[in-house]
Amino acid sequence: MYAFVEGKPISTSAGSTKTLQMTFSTPLVKGDTVIVGSAYETDTNTAQVVDGAGNIYTPDTPYIDAVLHWRCQWFRFTYTADAGTSVVNFNLVNGVASKGAWAVRDSGLDPAASIITVPWNKQVAPGIVANTLVTNSAAIASNTPYMALALSMSKTGSSGALPGVGTPGYNNRAGSWTFAGGTGNCARLEDKRITNATSFNAVFTPTVGTDTYISGLLMLAEAPVINTEVVNPMGLAYTSVTGVQQYAKKSGMLITGQTNRYDPAFATARAAGAEVLAYIDAMEGYQTGHSIGGLSDDFYQIVGGIATAPSWGNCNGNAGTTLGAPRQNFVNTYMLDIRAGSTWSNHVVAYVENLMRENKVDGVFLDVVGGRLFSTLAAWGLPTASTPGDWTQQEMQDWTAGCIDLVRRLDASRRAINPAFIIVNNNTWDTGDALNNGFLGEQYVDGVDLEHHPSTSSYQQAYAGKYTFSNLGHRRFLVIAQSTADAIAWAKIQGVTDVSDEAHYNSVSVPPIPFSPRTDRVAPTSSSGSLSLIKAGSGLVLPFAPANITVATATVPNVVNSAKATAEAAIVAANLTVGSETTQSSGTVTSGNVINQSPAASTSVNVGSAVNLTLSSGAAPTFPDPSSFFHDDFESGGLTTTNSEGFSWGGYDLTSIVQQKTVSVGPPLITENVLVNDGTNVNDVINDGRDWTAYEGLDKNCLRFRYPANGGTGGQFPQQNFDMGTAHVEVYMRYQLRVPTSFIVDSANDKFVAFWQDAYETGDGSTAYLSHWPNGSDPTGTRDVAYTYSPGGGQPSIGYAGYAPFFTTADHGRWMQVCLRLKCETSPGAADGVIQFWRRWQGESSWTQLINATGLPIKVGTVGTAGFRRAYLMGSNENGFYTVQQEFMLDQFELSLSSLAV
Repeated sequence: MYAFVEGKPISTSAGSTKTLQMTFSTPLVKGDTVIVGSAYETDTNTAQVVDGAGNIYTPDTPYIDAVLHWRCQWFRFTYTADAGTSVVNFNLVNGVASKGAWAVRDSGLDPAASIITVPWNKQVAPGIVANTLVTNSAAIASNTPYMALALSMSKTGSSGALPGVGTPGYNNRAGSWTFAGGTGNCARLEDKRITNATSFNAVFTPTVGTDTYISGLLMLAEAPVINTEVVNPMGLAYTSVTGVQQYAKKSGMLITGQTNRYDPAFATARAAGAEVLAYIDAMEGYQTGHSIGGLSDDFYQIVGGIATAPSWGNCNGNAGTTLGAPRQNFVNTYMLDIRAGSTWSNHVVAYVENLMRENKVDGVFLDVVGGRLFSTLAAWGLPTASTPGDWTQQEMQDWTAGCIDLVRRLDASRRAINPAFIIVNNNTWDTGDALNNGFLGEQYVDGVDLEHHPSTSSYQQAYAGKYTFSNLGHRRFLVIAQSTADAIAWAKIQGVTDVSDEAHYNSVSVPPIPFSPRTDRVAPTSSSGSLSLIKAGSGLVLPFAPANITVATATVPNVVNSAKATAEAAIVAANLTVGSETTQSSGTVTSGNVINQSPAASTSVNVGSAVNLTLSSGAAPTFPDPSSFFHDDFESGGLTTTNSEGFSWGGYDLTSIVQQKTVSVGPPLITENVLVNDGTNVNDVINDGRDWTAYEGLDKNCLRFRYPANGGTGGQFPQQNFDMGTAHVEVYMRYQLRVPTSFIVDSANDKFVAFWQDAYETGDGSTAYLSHWPNGSDPTGTRDVAYTYSPGGGQPSIGYAGYAPFFTTADHGRWMQVCLRLKCETSPGAADGVIQFWRRWQGESSWTQLINATGLPIKVGTVGTAGFRRAYLMGSNENGFYTVQQEFMLDQFELSLSSLAV
């Protein structure tokens, strides 16, 4: 329901306008409600909000304007601009200091009834607990979700909880916050629920030290949600039919187990008006020795206890083969070959078609089918240093396309055989990747089931509100809740049609909500279990009866030379899916356009098949640049490259030369990752799924910087030192760098590069540095780059400056080329030194300048070395460790005395 962002100071100088900038992940839309708050020193500020489009919002009366030593203020406005913007700036005019800010975006609350404001501004002595009692009984309705936000100015570290443990009427899901010492902070508690309280306590405890100032507390109460759908209880009879009779009412919903589908209890329930869905798991077959017999053995083709159904193989990305160990999604099972048009897919379609004709159930509940897999055993995802995924992009796309093709064919069959037949899958169709083409499957099913997700999840709530499913008129959106209370809450969420509170599936539970008859589906008539649609004299259609399966085909369009967006649209319009998208340099095809496609144009393929694209990244950058006096692409296999000036690399320090080596050109292509040299090991085949492909491609070397998880062996300081052999008062450095595939960090700055003269930082000559820092909008995955330098003469470095966006979460796994220019002042005291830094992503032809610092007192040393000579790449991870292993890759390193940013 809410989107919350913290403010990042972008202007805080005294005596001028202070701006704290907040950026939402998606643009605001007209009608959104935005609540903005801040805390600041003194009471002389004038506050206003300016959005990214320049629209000004000024509050007439702030919700809170309490003054002790710090002032806390917030107000709400309705976004009225037609053009959306993601940026909200909170401006404070003529004040002393702006300390903390936040913004809440809300598109679903009643602006007049959803806010409770709590004046709270107290100075707290060390060791004393501050309690503030809220007594707004009218606003605190029973069973109401709320979000709590707090602002604080703390001179020492402090922490608190809201509500306090044991507060009457609260369900004891207490949250907490912690404020760092010496700065202004904001914190939130969200998605909590009040049961029958008319008051509750906020507790804040300072640590030993000086006083702590608490500036304010705000609570937002969520407006009641009204679900316009008719909602009914649902019973899950996976293991037992005991209790099924409780759902033998008009519009009741029952899900059978794998072996009890034909139990008379279900027939009785159907006769009373209940809808019965047959549980079908077409994705996982029981391993030999683990079958459960009966109908299950028939479906999974288990003969004499031996599993014979074709598996989805797992051998370095060879999807759909039975070579190697089959993949697993659940214990004691193996994944089945559900590729479009496969033998197993044909079998599933024929089996469900028989259920349509039998008319002994009202539909099917397709377990696991959807856009992607989520279990730990499945290990869905590309192999990276930080995730357990071991799938290839093509294999994931084949699995998703197989699910889409399965429901497409089932939908076509029911429209011909029994249009009242219900199809629901127990999964979402969101693949969660850049292509996100799994949503194509939604049009073929009547809805999905959400299993054991909390009713407070904003993502799941939004998915429940989707109306992109089948057009047959009997939409069914099922929810298996975590508890009875959660089932009741889910029944109020827009779009939900059936709810269950069964947490463990041991028995059919008591209906959690009342029954509400619905008339959107008219079941077909039947006689003795057979429909009149079955040809006279043909007899019953038994399991595994021969069926004429026609796999729909499509013609692959010609998209070569088309722009990426145009090509993707043409592929989707042809009832196909966009497959893998790789890049390749080209001097003839425009950057971003298609160089090649597979399958080729005019090829006839099954509907839903993937079309793979190779996109141009433009002309390849020249390497080495003719002006460079040193370059290294690490093809020597060691840190041994030198030049006439005496350049030398330092030793390996959590760095190594690596390669992604071709094992077989296939098809399919099979590769393995090889540690070429780390100073100890040489040509060591690792083959653990990580991608060590160099910028120059497969079978080429690059330099790896390894940041082990939680410090690892040797600490958290991977860096590569080098000595240019000769000092230079001006130097350019350029290289290719790949961002880690899943960058997660919980620390402050990470060193990026440093150059020094006679001594590091405290020498007579200046030292220059670059580091990357957390970005306020996404502190764990998005980074800014900034610079600093020491003025020389033994003085320490100044504070970091010039913060600029460096990379975001969307850039993980991408190659960028960076260029650094350093220039000392031309004479003592001239203060005309320069630090400049550029970046261009792979495929970009022009540079983006991130840092342009001129007029700097970068001193030329007079003791020993006059000019920059020594340096390091990457370096220490300050103030903490990476929670998961990170790997930066570096390639095509070069140095020059003239510009490389061209």
